[in-house]
Amino acid sequence: VDGAPVTGGVACDVATARQVGSLLHRLHVAIGPEPTDEIQPNPQCDPSMWAQTADQLGAAASAEGTAWSERFRDLLPFVIAMHQVADTIGGPAVLSHWDVNQTNCLRGEAGILTLVDWDKAGPSVAARDLGGAGLEWAGAGRGQPDLGVIRALLDGYAEAGGEIPADTGSLLSVWAAGSARWMQLNAETVASPQGIAPERLQGAWFHLGESLDKLERAEASWSGWVDALS
Repeated sequence: VDGAPVTGGVACDVATARQVGSLLHRLHVAIGPEPTDEIQPNPQCDPSMWAQTADQLGAAASAEGTAWSERFRDLLPFVIAMHQVADTIGGPAVLSHWDVNQTNCLRGEAGILTLVDWDKAGPSVAARDLGGAGLEWAGAGRGQPDLGVIRALLDGYAEAGGEIPADTGSLLSVWAAGSARWMQLNAETVASPQGIAPERLQGAWFHLGESLDKLERAEASWSGWVDALS
């Protein structure tokens, strides 16, 4: 596929956000699950699972001299609350990419955006793509997100014919829950490093720190984000 990744992790411009929203709608109405198929809510958040993640971080981080375990313990109520909201989301099944970020989107010479990296793709609800993409393209991975970019992405989706969930806060919860799950997977890696390549282990530590920073920013600003998008 021709094109260069739209990388950087910072907020994109409003025009690009609208384009991404339109692209997501085309994906969601592409050949995939039958329109009558439904994704049922799947409440499975286990608070003890997240306490175990903090324990894993504590055991691994002690040798690194970090305070990440305590930082994550402070975030546990927020993480659990976000998962409980995300687990209640159901609706019509669509073809979902699951990872619509700037790295997985190429811009061609004519300005056309193309999605790549389809290893996570499968049936889901539209909210999972919308929530994750909205915050990632708004720059939440590196700092406070540009909420105007999220709004533009949702507008682009709606203008292309898509339906935006009335509860925009649920969209944001999907992103936070996904960030916490990514952190959990990396915590499992550093907790059992035997046989893991050094570069992969180094990457896991990097992603742990990045995820902690993102979740702490999100917890501090959550009510403002939700109010701005309501």
